[in-house]
Amino acid sequence: MRIAIVSLKGGVSKSTLCVNIGAALSKLGRSVVVVDADPQGSINDWAAIRDEVSRPPFTVLAAARKTLNRDIDALQGSHDDCLIDTPGRAEAITLSAIAAADLVLIPISPSSYDLWAAEQTLERMDPIRAIYTDIKIAYVVSKAVVGSSLDRELRQVIKEMEGDLLKTGWCISGWRFSAVPMGSPSTS
Repeated sequence: MRIAIVSLKGGVSKSTLCVNIGAALSKLGRSVVVVDADPQGSINDWAAIRDEVSRPPFTVLAAARKTLNRDIDALQGSHDDCLIDTPGRAEAITLSAIAAADLVLIPISPSSYDLWAAEQTLERMDPIRAIYTDIKIAYVVSKAVVGSSLDRELRQVIKEMEGDLLKTGWCISGWRFSAVPMGSPSTS
């Protein structure tokens, strides 16, 4: 499965989510490659400073290029899953990552700005999804207190948007997500 983590807003923990999903899938016995398509290169830099003991359980490739949708087969190679970390803005790299994905995960936290960014992300995806019609969309709630009024309001707004809300569980980083199923996303 090819999963792009996308938001036109920076600072929503796209890289953190990408690394944690990569670790979770690896723990399930899947072979994973994380493509760091963000020119900032946070995941690539993070992986480069890991020592033998703390090395990530997945391959990391730096590939901030506009041709991801054409290059994705070579980048994924023989890995079961490919995660793509994208920049926090609408640029050709982000749009190419969306075109390369089977599933686009949009991280969102309980703020009006995050909701706006999610809506803008969906709008930017429309022309791509007109061509690549099998791309699925799902949202991952982050930085929310489970069961709080903001959490409930956010979930209600997401129900009205296109896409699914992934069922959630806790992970060490504080992200709430379930292991992404190998088929279609699990929804609540």
